[in-house]
Amino acid sequence: MNNNLLRLLKEKRREIAKRENIELYRVFPNATLENTAEAKPKRKSDLEKIKGWGKKKIEKYGDEILAVINDGREIPELPEI
Repeated sequence: MNNNLLRLLKEKRREIAKRENIELYRVFPNATLENTAEAKPKRKSDLEKIKGWGKKKIEKYGDEILAVINDGREIPELPEI
């Protein structure tokens, strides 16, 4: 799993939670973000195959998350220090 992509997804979750004034876990639990970072979906139809994604979440957040993933595809995995 690309930890840099996971970090970007967590930042997007934080942004969404703040915007909607809800808890982070109500946007996505960590496991869903980890599954998403590992799968690196390209389309909304790919999100349907990832545990934790339902139709409502895809409709509400799919485009934002896919934008993060597509932008993050080019970020190489950095070794931990």
